Amino acid sequence: YFPNALVYGVDMYDKSANDTLRIKTFKGSQDDAEFLNDLISRIGNPDIIIDDASHRSPETVNSFKILFPHLKQGGIYVIEDTFCSYWTHYGGSPGLNTNAPVTIMHYMALLSHQMQRLDLAIQQYKSSELVEMIDNISFYRSLIKVEKK
Repeated sequence: YFPNALVYGVDMYDKSANDTLRIKTFKGSQDDAEFLNDLISRIGNPDIIIDDASHRSPETVNSFKILFPHLKQGGIYVIEDTFCSYWTHYGGSPGLNTNAPVTIMHYMALLSHQMQRLDLAIQQYKSSELVEMIDNISFYRSLIKVEKK
């Protein structure tokens, strides 16, 4: 799909055997802010970020909070395998239980609600910096796409 792209990957395990002229892997955690910020300083701001990592919502939410601000203007952030939000094995909840832990689906739904509040110009509402950067959130089967303004 991206024959001329430079691809950077992050994994908890050394995947450098997969490195080529256009693919470079880094060993680190997807929700380690120091590691990810250092990585961005080395590779620059990406056009596209695809999160197909641990599938555990706390790590996925943290990655988004850390990386989305570094995405280029007009960039796309994709989160795959969002069905894991409903699997207890991954820390999710099989139903729509309001007492369940925050999942990536829940977190993105909250961001979309915050975007609507901005559009309604509710005077008492103070939005987060992340919401101000988001142009669109699209929900697909097992995937979320967030477009940056």
